[in-house]
Amino acid sequence: YVASSFAVRDSEALCFADSVLIAVRRDRSIISVREAGPWGLEAATMRWRDEAEAAGASEIHVHLIAATAEERRKVVADLTPVH
Repeated sequence: YVASSFAVRDSEALCFADSVLIAVRRDRSIISVREAGPWGLEAATMRWRDEAEAAGASEIHVHLIAATAEERRKVVADLTPVH
């Protein structure tokens, strides 16, 4: 997947509507994945970022290529870690 990379606290990472947000550790392992939806920055997204940071995320990767909600759901399902 192609993604733009932002520091976990860079608020610009949460401003992309209709994107997939991927929280990753320094070693690039995925902690959490979510769809940003059409609303851009919102309280739920900030809570997600804070929880991911507490779990060890150092970056947020933003995937913008999935154009439809269905495509974004597939990306989220594909990238969500299985614990």
